[in-house]
Amino acid sequence: MDPTEFEHLAWKLSKKSYSVAVDPNFVKHIDVPVSVLGEVSGRLTLAGNSNEQGLGGIIINFYNDQSKKIASTATEVDGYFTYLGFLPGVYSAKVDPAQLTKISLVAEPGMIPFTIIRNIEGSVVDDLHFIVK
Repeated sequence: MDPTEFEHLAWKLSKKSYSVAVDPNFVKHIDVPVSVLGEVSGRLTLAGNSNEQGLGGIIINFYNDQSKKIASTATEVDGYFTYLGFLPGVYSAKVDPAQLTKISLVAEPGMIPFTIIRNIEGSVVDDLHFIVK
């Protein structure tokens, strides 16, 4: 099965191949489960800069509602980040504390909560904004 043939980028297959027993002279209807995933995006900027300069290479961690880390991504050179792969639910985003300690910076806010809602086209949250000082 080719997942690139879907109408929406948020639709993902849990398995890419299935084993089907073939019966001669019969047509079989095969249900294939598809997960509809959510996407989150935002920006990380450096404080004290009038032109809101983004900061690249900073790790953003994502946590589920039990505070378990489930994914991470890194900011691009301009400070923007994105991640596609969330099932519907409540999550939070945090700038990686170990990396911030190494480079002597602090992020505000410390954590940003967000919710991925169930939607046939996939949910998009695109207003996360961290400022580092």
